[in-house]
Amino acid sequence: MIRKFRISSGPSPWIAVVVAAEILGMAFSAAEPSGTIRLRDTATINAKSSVCLGDIAELSGAAAALSEISITSAPPAGRVKNISATMVSSRLRQSGVDLQSLALEGADRVVLLGNANILALNRMAESLFDCLVSSMPWDPARTDIDIQPVQQSVYIPDGNISYEWQFPARWDFSGSATVRGTVLVNGRAEKQIPFRVTVIPHIQVAVASTDIPRGRQVSAADVTLQEIPLAERPADAITSPENVIGQVTRRTMLKGTVFTDRVLESQKIIRKNQIVPVEIAEGGIYLQTRARALADAKIGDRLLCANLSSQQQFEGIVQEDGRVIVTNP
Repeated sequence: MIRKFRISSGPSPWIAVVVAAEILGMAFSAAEPSGTIRLRDTATINAKSSVCLGDIAELSGAAAALSEISITSAPPAGRVKNISATMVSSRLRQSGVDLQSLALEGADRVVLLGNANILALNRMAESLFDCLVSSMPWDPARTDIDIQPVQQSVYIPDGNISYEWQFPARWDFSGSATVRGTVLVNGRAEKQIPFRVTVIPHIQVAVASTDIPRGRQVSAADVTLQEIPLAERPADAITSPENVIGQVTRRTMLKGTVFTDRVLESQKIIRKNQIVPVEIAEGGIYLQTRARALADAKIGDRLLCANLSSQQQFEGIVQEDGRVIVTNP
C-alpha cells in the first residue's frame, strides 16, 4: 500500500513523501483456509429424506454456513450406506461451493447408519461392512457397498453378542449376493440373519477429455483419468494415459469415451510412395540403399517396398527411426 503525505513549511512548496507499506525482504504467508470440513468416520442418521453436510462433518469457520447442503439420500432405518470424500466434494461443487477456500479433512469414506429401534441390525451391518472390506480384493476407497437386512426385527437374549459371516462360495465380491450372518450370544448361535449385499468396485480408466477427430494424434491434454464401475469397463480398456499419448485415433472419439486398444493405433511414420532408407543383411553381407514405400506403415509393420532402379519388390520391418530392415530379400 502506498501513502502520500504533503508537508508544508511557510511558503515552501508541497513535498510528496512516499512510504512503502512493506519492508524489503518481508515474506508473504500463504492464505489460510476460510473454513474447515472434517468428515466423520460414521454418522447415525435419523428418519429423514436426505443427508446434509452437517450430519456427516464437523464444520468450522466459513464452512459452518454449509451445514444444510444436501449430500445424498438417507439410508433406510436399520440399513448402512457409505459415501466417499470424493462424492462429498462433487456434491458441494454442484451446489456452487468454491472448495479452493476450504479445507476438506477427516475420513476418506463416511459410513451412514440408518437409526433403528433394534440396534442389533445396525451392529450386524457394521460388522458385515468391516468383514467385506477386509475380504474383498478391491480398494475400499473406490468401492460402493450397500447392505440391506432381509429381516426387519430380530429378538435375541441378553449377553455378549458376536457375529460370524458366510459368503457365497462362487461370489467374487462384485455385484449382488445374499450373505448370511450367525448371531452368537455368549458364544452360542442364536439366529441366522440374511443380508442383501451389493458391491460395486470402480476402476480408473483413461478417457477422452475433449472431442478428438479421427486420425488425430492424441496429446496429454486429450486424456484424463475417470473412475467407472468395474462391470462397465471394456475388456481392452486402457488404464494409463502414457499408453494413449502419441497414439492415433481410428475413429472420432467424443468427450468421456473410454480409450481402448480397438480405437487406437500407432502413428504411421511412413507414407505411400515415400523414399525410405533400407538396410539388407544376408549371409554376412550388409547393404544400405533406398526404396519406394508401396503403402503407409507404422513402427513394427511389415512394409512392401520397390527397388528404385529395378522396381523389384521386397518386404522389410519398419524401425522407430523410419528405416526398413530386410533380413530375407
